[in-house]
Amino acid sequence: MNQPRVLVVDDEPAICQAFALLLARHGFDVITVASRDEAHAALTSRRVDALVLDLRLRNSEPGDVIFEEAVRRDPALRERTMFITGDISEEAHNRIVAAGRPYLMKPFDAQILVDAVRALVHPANAAVHHPPISGSALPKSTYAA
Repeated sequence: MNQPRVLVVDDEPAICQAFALLLARHGFDVITVASRDEAHAALTSRRVDALVLDLRLRNSEPGDVIFEEAVRRDPALRERTMFITGDISEEAHNRIVAAGRPYLMKPFDAQILVDAVRALVHPANAAVHHPPISGSALPKSTYAA
């Protein structure tokens, strides 16, 4: 059986490396990229089962723009994408709400990330859920521990 492939888009090399090691240890094939252009190239050349996007990327389009481009290429990614962010601004909140996808606030527990990615790849088997986002500030995450 093939390992589920996860594309992680984050401009912080240490986060990409940590996510790659963690998710690979849990049976995922992980591709990491740092920008919109790299994400576009990865999505053009390979099928991915889940997409993990940092909302804010230096020197690149924001994660929600990459999300919309990815969904145009592969509509199934609409339900297989999550965001990660450390941004607690109103703008970040509005972008996440508009995308309608679950998210994790940095920092977060490694197991929550693994469980969240599993839920994206295997939604029928998920013990994790993502409640609707509400309120004027971003909660810690939309994934329950």
